[in-house]
Amino acid sequence: MRAEVTAAQEKYFTSFLSALADPQDHARVDALLASYTLTAEPRADVVQWLANLADRAFAGRSGPGTYYVIEKITVPPGTVDIAVATVCGYDDGVLFDARQRAPDGSEIIVNDLLLSERTDFTWVRRDVWQIDSVRTTDTWKGRNGCPPREPS
Repeated sequence: MRAEVTAAQEKYFTSFLSALADPQDHARVDALLASYTLTAEPRADVVQWLANLADRAFAGRSGPGTYYVIEKITVPPGTVDIAVATVCGYDDGVLFDARQRAPDGSEIIVNDLLLSERTDFTWVRRDVWQIDSVRTTDTWKGRNGCPPREPS
């Protein structure tokens, strides 16, 4: 089960970065939304956030230091279809205007705030593992508060 949740978390992270890179691409957005149950509250939030980015022609990309660490996976007693992954993610990426350039031809950066967050992802297994709820427990603005990555 832990390996399956770890793989689902990686698929989610990859599809999140892909959808962020081009929020107007419906296939990328749909791939990300497939990570959520249809009734998950965070799914609706992501739909709204990506639609707002697409309307403004904003896009994002991860920075060279962007990463996440699964700190633990907890399985509630007596369950086999629910797991909570506590994940700490560090984001040094940028949000930029994908439609316009600055007068000097450079990219217009909309947001480049360094951010790290510890988040509990509740995963449920239906046909596949999907996110049913998300709760951020710690936030560090302007710095990396996450443990280091495991060497690969």
